[in-house]
Amino acid sequence: MSLTRKDFFLSSLQICRINEYFSKMATAHLQAGEGPWGSIRIEFEWVPALGRSVTAYFDSAVDGFLIEGFEEV
Repeated sequence: MSLTRKDFFLSSLQICRINEYFSKMATAHLQAGEGPWGSIRIEFEWVPALGRSVTAYFDSAVDGFLIEGFEEV
C-alpha cells in the first residue's frame, strides 16, 4: 500500500470540528486556571478492513476526539 496526498485530505467540516474541539479544550484549560497548554496533534491511522481514522488530541491527552473513522477498542 502506498499513501497519496488524498489520504491526508480533510473536508471543511472536519477542519471545523477540529478547530471547535481545540477551541473548547483551550477555553476549559484556561478556565481551570491551568498554565499554558503545550501541544495539539492530529493523528491519521489506517487499519486494513476498517480504513482511515482521524483523531485530534489536545495538550498531550491520551484520549482524543474522533473526527473520522473507527472507535478504538
